Amino acid sequence: MRKEKIFALTFAAAISLSLTMPVLAGEWEKEEQGSVTWRYKGDDGSYLKNEWLETDGKWYYLDENGIMVTGSYIVNGKEEQFGTDGVWIDTSKAQEASNADNSLMNYGPGISRWGRDDRGWYYQNFDGSRVQNTWEEIWGVWYYFNGEGYMMENAWIDTNGKRYRVGEDGAMLTSQTITVDGIQYDLGEDGSVPVPAKTEEELQAEAVAAGIIASITNNNMSKPQKASAIYQYVRANTSYTYGGLRPESGDAAAALYGFRRHSGNCFEYYAMSKYLLEAAGMPNVRVTRASDGDHFWNLVNVDGTWYHFDATPRRTGGTWCLVTTGHLRNSWGVHNYDVAAYPATP
Repeated sequence: MRKEKIFALTFAAAISLSLTMPVLAGEWEKEEQGSVTWRYKGDDGSYLKNEWLETDGKWYYLDENGIMVTGSYIVNGKEEQFGTDGVWIDTSKAQEASNADNSLMNYGPGISRWGRDDRGWYYQNFDGSRVQNTWEEIWGVWYYFNGEGYMMENAWIDTNGKRYRVGEDGAMLTSQTITVDGIQYDLGEDGSVPVPAKTEEELQAEAVAAGIIASITNNNMSKPQKASAIYQYVRANTSYTYGGLRPESGDAAAALYGFRRHSGNCFEYYAMSKYLLEAAGMPNVRVTRASDGDHFWNLVNVDGTWYHFDATPRRTGGTWCLVTTGHLRNSWGVHNYDVAAYPATP
């Protein structure tokens, strides 16, 4: 057996075979015994055995002989997967999703990287912190995690001048044609579509909404509290009229109509709510009544969970601020819609 010791400072330059290992503070040893294997020697001169090794956010496992494992390998009674470069492959989400109680389990180096609570899915770094405000490729699939660390679902993600769509399972959609709110989009191999330039009306509606949000909310309020403040504002500052604009006029035009005239029909109520909710950091989509296509309201994502939001007043009364589809069925004559075509509520 020929043994070659490779130190950290020369490690990257010395490798010319199929395996590429990271630069570490300690020592790696490459062994050639029919095939190439790797071992890691600690500062005390002993080889790591039956241990996890982490570097640059990637994990490796050294077996009982101190050899870096690849492929399938049983660790602590559980089968783990490792790439040909020895990097541990996290398959935890698929396994965890199959658990009826969605209970957290330990995966790989002692931490369940995927987790779920009543607000949605999240993904942890190996130090226990959550992945936030970024895309993360997990087991060959791209997911986006918002500023609070929750996986986005059924949403548009605008990053780096491009727009992407994630599905109901959070996975980025690629190489397909989809229809969202009646508009058809062709997604490329990388999943992107160009971000459409905003019109002057859209910029104006956003500016007006941002000013209102600054006056009726504060940073100490939760998302549900902000949603309630928006609901109360629209209700208190808008008078219902059978006039107003229709959907073909566009959301921005309807929102500006309502903001400026303090009156409008259900489309103005929807459009004003849309821009106010977005200004408060809550994505939302338009819901259209199925029976006649003549009533509109919002379905809003609050901390990873979807709720109905209909600020339009009715003669018979009623409040529809962050309500579920089950609650909406109490007024189904007004709020009937194609449930399967929209994100599900609790």
